[in-house]
Amino acid sequence: MKTTNLRFVISIAALGLASTWLSSCNDSRSVAGTSDDPNQITASIEGVVEKGPFVKGTTVTLYELNSQTFAQTGKSFTGTVDGDDGSFSLGKVELDSRYVLLDANGYYWNELYGLKTTNPLSLKAVAKVGNDGKININVGTHITHKRILSLVENGMDFDKAKSQAEREVAEAFFGDQSEQAFENASIIDNEKLLALSVIMLLTGPEPDVTEMIASLTAGLTDDLLVKLADKAALRYNEYAYARRFMGQHFPDASIGYFEHYIIAFWQKVYGLGECNRDKSGVLDTVRAEKSENAGKVLICKEFEPESGVYLWLSASGVEQNTFGLEPVEDGHLVMSETDSTVAYVYDNGKWREANASEIFVGMGCVKSLDGTLVQKDGDGSKCNWTYCIEAVNGFRSDGSYVMPDSQSFICNLGHQPTWVAATIFDYTKDAFFNPDVEYGSVTDERDGRTYRTVNIAGMTWMAENLTYATNGADCKDSLSIGCVYEWYMVMNVAKNDSVVENTRGICMEGWHVPDTT
Repeated sequence: MKTTNLRFVISIAALGLASTWLSSCNDSRSVAGTSDDPNQITASIEGVVEKGPFVKGTTVTLYELNSQTFAQTGKSFTGTVDGDDGSFSLGKVELDSRYVLLDANGYYWNELYGLKTTNPLSLKAVAKVGNDGKININVGTHITHKRILSLVENGMDFDKAKSQAEREVAEAFFGDQSEQAFENASIIDNEKLLALSVIMLLTGPEPDVTEMIASLTAGLTDDLLVKLADKAALRYNEYAYARRFMGQHFPDASIGYFEHYIIAFWQKVYGLGECNRDKSGVLDTVRAEKSENAGKVLICKEFEPESGVYLWLSASGVEQNTFGLEPVEDGHLVMSETDSTVAYVYDNGKWREANASEIFVGMGCVKSLDGTLVQKDGDGSKCNWTYCIEAVNGFRSDGSYVMPDSQSFICNLGHQPTWVAATIFDYTKDAFFNPDVEYGSVTDERDGRTYRTVNIAGMTWMAENLTYATNGADCKDSLSIGCVYEWYMVMNVAKNDSVVENTRGICMEGWHVPDTT
């Protein structure tokens, strides 16, 4: 199966837990070149050396082990890596024992960042030479080799010791005890081994990786597993780097959904439950007491909009404080139970923190309320969402991407969705009339416009401003506040004339500009 897709998208339905390790088998058939002693063998030894693939020229040495004591007999054979995939061949060797220790020392390709390491690494494997002579050397064989020899020294059969050591690694990292055969596995076709290798790389710089591998070889302690989990947790985008490397260098590789096993590892160490669609929005806490993330609150949510991939992510303060709140109408505001200066607004399907203007008004300024006017303590406020760009399916209309934990919109520099003080221009004309007052009306026969009137102390006044257009008048906001006139326009005299003969001015027939009478 080709795995050239560079984007990290896991199909949850495809994340099976079936083991992909290759099982080791005994073969009691006779082998060409053997003597009457069943332990004596002539075989062509070959395999691959992988952290990532070791580079050409890496030295590989085979040491024969005594079949009874498992001490080195003094017989050894040396070869080098000669393939881009870390492959090596020692040629045909004659052994008095089927049990061997292989040691590879050299530089390797970092499968996360696609670079050759600057420091050499030594990996070992303890194996029983089979009929095909194939023995791979990798992180799995290295971590288990000392444990195998220790169990053998304490009287356990080699095959049983090897099986137990490999099951211990599987249990520690992946929560299962399936049979493993690391010497037959390769990161090119074994997703668990690739996951294990990537977990090592996430430890940090090369010296830290080397130190961690050495420490794990000495024992799979809880402290080491917690440290590894802290380094690997939540770094989803970096897992994809390994997929990209494998796709570029080994286009025919079959690595399955190896990312799942990395995630399963630190979820197990942290004591987290499974994250899936059914648990979307659920919070959980890191329970590993010795973890640097102990007590950290995580939320199960969709990794990318409409991806169908649900993962544990760091929960924001808003997500923590609004956990359990039911979906409501956009703009609904809820005050914090612990801080009177903090509130949350339901906006476009999720909660966000309210700004000061929203807390004052008691309502969120959301897209559906753009331009809405409200009254609060006698003051008018207007929802100003005009400067904001809505996001659709994770992408804004300007092409930029909205991260899952961000707001679903972005506003121009210096702006945010906010309630602003309403001005006279924000109101319709009807907003200025008193519903408790009985108004009359009058029609200006010059343009047919009708105005409301009001009676005050026996005198009839216009209840709204005149909007009769005359030369020079500013009538652009006439629908709300009427036209704006210069004095000479109001009095209907020449611009430089200061003599007023009557007070009708610009008024309609039968009306005049207010005077002292």
